Amino acid sequence: MSLSIGAALRNGFDDFASEKGALFTAVFILLGIANAVFSQTFSVALYERLLDFIPTAPENQAQLEQARQAFLEQAPLSLGTSIAVALLGLFVLFLIAEALRIVAIRAFADDAGSPLPSDATRALGSTALTAILAAILTGILVAIGTVFLVIPGIIAAILFTFVRQEIALNDSGVIESIRNSVSIVTDDALAVTGLLVVLVLLGIVVTLPLSLIPIPLSPVVTLAINTIIGQLVAVYGIAVITDAYQQATADAATEAEFEV
Repeated sequence: MSLSIGAALRNGFDDFASEKGALFTAVFILLGIANAVFSQTFSVALYERLLDFIPTAPENQAQLEQARQAFLEQAPLSLGTSIAVALLGLFVLFLIAEALRIVAIRAFADDAGSPLPSDATRALGSTALTAILAAILTGILVAIGTVFLVIPGIIAAILFTFVRQEIALNDSGVIESIRNSVSIVTDDALAVTGLLVVLVLLGIVVTLPLSLIPIPLSPVVTLAINTIIGQLVAVYGIAVITDAYQQATADAATEAEFEV
């Protein structure tokens, strides 16, 4: 039996609309806001540093100050700290986000009613580290593929669809998770690709209304709406991909039993 796109979307929505889905959506939104704070802090600190290297004449001082104020207005959440502090904050949030994805995958894969299964945080530190290393390696491979006429990068991204699920649910290592994901995807490449296309289109559709609002919104309001929508789509995507992984691996297990 091949992977069912419709079943993955329906089951993913059921998980997304459940108590566990609400819990992870709320946490991811908070994480997204924190990430925006440190991203804006980094941007402002870098901009200020670049201004220090620009030679200014007295007659240009007013123009530079005006440009500086305009830039600061677009980064209202900046903490005004140094580049080092901003980078440290972004790094810590990156680690937290990776660990949270692992927990979310395990929670969505669990059929029990509890929002947080007892094994959701199993060996979380080492598992998150494996996921980070795998993300770095796959990111490099996708980037290299993208350089070569884009298409190879897209193919690589599709082949790596289930890497995190492999690590979170199957305790696979970096290379093993990549190899297993490639194997699972190639067994049903059309369905996996179709599912990813649907998720991408969904992300475009739900963010489109914001660009059609006829009145200008403040940077804070725009950031809040984008963060909420983005994290809603992200959590739903985790639920859908996790269900698709379970379908695909269940099929593989069934085929293995028949072979035996």
